[in-house]
Amino acid sequence: MSNYKVIAPGFIDGRLYHPEGKRNTYHRDEPFKEGETPSWMEFIEPPAEETPEELAEREAAELAEREAAELATQEAAKKKAEDDKEIKGASFMDSSGQPAATVETL
Repeated sequence: MSNYKVIAPGFIDGRLYHPEGKRNTYHRDEPFKEGETPSWMEFIEPPAEETPEELAEREAAELAEREAAELATQEAAKKKAEDDKEIKGASFMDSSGQPAATVETL
């Protein structure tokens, strides 16, 4: 499948294509023959295949990112547990829901 970027407004196959509009890319099963490509389109080169080295590098980077996210999640859980413990210790209510006897009321 060939893809073409629309660089200026134009009609093809009864449809309007516009660079900032809804149809900004033209998809076609067969590429245009030499010299038949409309002047308001340019061919989009397909992305190159990923080499094994690039694949390994990308997977290593994704793994490092996942590990960093997992570590951040664990640290956040620890902090939440510490904060909950601190809040529970600073509460003015005892376990029965009544005000603690050591708190002065005004």
